[in-house]
Amino acid sequence: MKTNSKEVKQAVQAYIMSCIDFSNYGKGNTIANCLEAYKSESAPLRRNESIQEHFIYFLNGLPSWLSIEYYNHAILELMASWGLPLPKNKDEQDGIDLYHYLIFREFCALLKKEGLSIY
Repeated sequence: MKTNSKEVKQAVQAYIMSCIDFSNYGKGNTIANCLEAYKSESAPLRRNESIQEHFIYFLNGLPSWLSIEYYNHAILELMASWGLPLPKNKDEQDGIDLYHYLIFREFCALLKKEGLSIY
């Protein structure tokens, strides 16, 4: 399956929404609250760092309100469940990088649906 297929996009967006939990903050589990929390909790962009790199770096800090998968084996299993198993000619890091790219891309797509932007 291709990463830009409707099924993959929907699966990743549903996954992101299922990982949001603002119950400890007294807020609703909305994508707008995610953007607000990301902007207030993340460090400033470093020199020559893209917003995608910055977002992935932030996610690797494991924010409490977005509990996405962190362990490589579990990430690769999740990717396979989305119809994106690791190809034989790719290594594990390629699969992890693709996972992070998809999370970023679909997070931005969810923001766009709400008229918001990470930029």
